[in-house]
Amino acid sequence: AILARSFEIPAVLGLSNITQYVQTGDELIVD
Repeated sequence: AILARSFEIPAVLGLSNITQYVQTGDELIVD
């Protein structure tokens, strides 16, 4: 998370089983 923030790379962390709901190519809004 620290590296992602310092390089300004969007990251989604702390969501268990997120790959069951989000597929490759899906659009996410990261705030």
